[in-house]
Amino acid sequence: MPVYASPPRASLQRRIVLLVVGGMVVVLVGFGISAFLAVRESIGRTLQERLAVARTTAGHLEYVLQQNLKRLEDIAFVPGIDLEDRDLEPEKRAIHDAYLYSIFNDGVLLFGKGGAVLWAEPNSLQITTPGLDGLPHVRRALETGRAGFSSVFVEPSGKAVVSAMAPLRNRAGEIVGIAVGNIDLSSASLLKTLPVLSLGQTGYIEVVDGNGVVIASSKLERVLRESDHGNILADLIKRRKETSGTCHSCHTEAEQELRETEVLAFAPLPTFPWGISIRQSEREALGPARNLERSFVIMGLVLLGISLGMAWGTARSVVRPIVVLIDAARRISSGNLIEPIPSQGRDELGLLSRSLDEMREKLRQSHEELDRLNRELEKRAADRTKELAALVQTSQALALLTLDLDTLLRSIIETAMKTLEGADAGALLLYDPDAGKLVARSSLGYDLEALSRVRLSPGEAIVGKVFATGEAMLYSTPEEVSRGISDAAPGNMTWLFRARSGAQPQSAICVPLRSKEKTLGSLILVSLSRSNAFSPLDLRLLSAFAAQAALAIENATLYEELQRKETLRGELLRKVITAQEDERKRIARDLHDDTSQYLAALMVGVDTAEMMTSSGSEPLRDKLAGMKSLAAKALDGVHQMIYYLRPSVLDDLGLVSAIEWYAGSRLEGTGVKVGFESSGTERRLPGQTETALFRAVQEAINNIARHAGAENVLIEVHFKDSSLAIEIEDDGKGFDVEAATKLSGQGQGLGLAGMRERIALLDGTLTIQSETGSGTHLTMEVPFRSEEAPHG
Repeated sequence: MPVYASPPRASLQRRIVLLVVGGMVVVLVGFGISAFLAVRESIGRTLQERLAVARTTAGHLEYVLQQNLKRLEDIAFVPGIDLEDRDLEPEKRAIHDAYLYSIFNDGVLLFGKGGAVLWAEPNSLQITTPGLDGLPHVRRALETGRAGFSSVFVEPSGKAVVSAMAPLRNRAGEIVGIAVGNIDLSSASLLKTLPVLSLGQTGYIEVVDGNGVVIASSKLERVLRESDHGNILADLIKRRKETSGTCHSCHTEAEQELRETEVLAFAPLPTFPWGISIRQSEREALGPARNLERSFVIMGLVLLGISLGMAWGTARSVVRPIVVLIDAARRISSGNLIEPIPSQGRDELGLLSRSLDEMREKLRQSHEELDRLNRELEKRAADRTKELAALVQTSQALALLTLDLDTLLRSIIETAMKTLEGADAGALLLYDPDAGKLVARSSLGYDLEALSRVRLSPGEAIVGKVFATGEAMLYSTPEEVSRGISDAAPGNMTWLFRARSGAQPQSAICVPLRSKEKTLGSLILVSLSRSNAFSPLDLRLLSAFAAQAALAIENATLYEELQRKETLRGELLRKVITAQEDERKRIARDLHDDTSQYLAALMVGVDTAEMMTSSGSEPLRDKLAGMKSLAAKALDGVHQMIYYLRPSVLDDLGLVSAIEWYAGSRLEGTGVKVGFESSGTERRLPGQTETALFRAVQEAINNIARHAGAENVLIEVHFKDSSLAIEIEDDGKGFDVEAATKLSGQGQGLGLAGMRERIALLDGTLTIQSETGSGTHLTMEVPFRSEEAPHG
């Protein structure tokens, strides 16, 4: 807290007394000099007073002109005013009102941007008004866009007027016309706007324009004449400089003989090129100064006596309130804004005390308001922080929410509308590259069936513009929204109208859905109930949310495309495998029907030939026996090939028997011991399922026979409640699973890949556990379909 010294009360009182007394002594001692100075001071004060009157009058006239000029400028803000339409009724009423309630007694005109007179009050003025070529001051104001008053202008009728010019602008800030008000200088209307001044018998007041021409005067005969100080006054107006003085040498000798010396005070208007001149004869204006010179001695002596008596009382009356105010200022500076400042009367000190007390009260209120605003700001900041945190969490959750595109799009709309409370409806449109259009995929508050009929091109309407530019847009008023969709195709406008049931959006916010420099579509939210429902902060929040949403949409779209391609690949693979099995059946059938029959016929022929051979033909008989043996081996090989191509046991006895038969026939002949177990309730599966499983097991058994070098193999088939599991384990040399599953140009890895593909077609899983030198454990498991599952 600052430390203040005690106020020097006695010193201040003593100084006041000494100053008053000393001043009076100086006055008496320098009486002669003071008389002269007093006269000069009186003259100067008189001139300053006149200058103050001229300044005040100029300020008053400036105010009147500003008010009347503003009345013209306010025409642009009258409801219904639009100079660019063809309806002139609002303009006519506005011009009529401006004419009635202004100083423009010669009429008010409204010009269009091209210079044509749109309307005039009175209407007869429109006929006599020349074009803009005849009104250079109007054309100049229309071109520069600056409002103001002109110098004197003579109409074609010979009437001298001054004009007020107010360019009119549309909502876009473009000049679309100008309002002109004329003041007839032949009447005293301009003079009537000036305050009534007491200027004695010889005083008069004049209004001079920038060319030095008198446009109004309390001496009517001087109106429209060039002032005798025209060049000087014109220069003062140009430099915005005021002056006062006596006029002795500014006239010619002839004029000085006819004119009396005058006192002149001149003040230019602050903004308009006019000025106020107040003139009075020097004899009348400076008469009080001459009287002052005579009464100075008497008044000096009287004042000396009075001052000695009042000096002490004045000192005390001044010092005491000052001390109180000093104490009050200390309290305020220390932060005490509660205790009021006592009133110190109705004089200047009282005014100062009241001003200080008002300042104290305003400071107190300001502190309270600042405290309230700080609390409110902290609350809003906390709320916004929570919103941002919720938005970030929501955006991150979107990426993990779902890979179903339709569900994701609806979640995005719902989340966006919860984040921006002002939204009543929203829609999400994605770009269809095949059609080259933006198509609605999800919405809330709209009829999606009608909205989905809308097909927007890039750059069309609000959504198309946002998509084309990649920039978020905010529309705060119904007019802005209407302009935003005004370029939509008629068909799209019809479906948009139906989608929102005719409701007119009051405000809208739209952001692009961009991911990795690619724009996927646009997200738009609208308020159907109020304007300015969204703020620039909402625009930033929604843009950040849209970036996360676009990433989630792209992931879902890619997943959807992957699923479609995976389904197509599975269907194609299924057809390939089916065709492969059909080809196996055909080859097995051909081998059975043709090749095996030919070999059987060959063996019969050999038997017949052997029977027909005589006993003496032993070499021939041995040759026939060898041929018969070869034919028998060939027939056995064909039969085994038929079983391998399509074992009939799979069709006749089922999967379990086929696996057990194939393992025994394929492995036991190579010296491998086969163990086979089956658990659960055995049941038949659809032919395609059994075939796919058998081929996978067949490949595994073939790999054991070719590569494993195993001595023992255990095969287990488990029928579970909802799936079938097959486990094959051997004690062979094992292999590197990762290396074996890599496809090579020599066909390595195709067997395992085929097994995986077959199991994947059945929505099953294949697990291979193996290490070099430790054998192999293979597990395949496929779920039962609804028609395959056991029923209780």
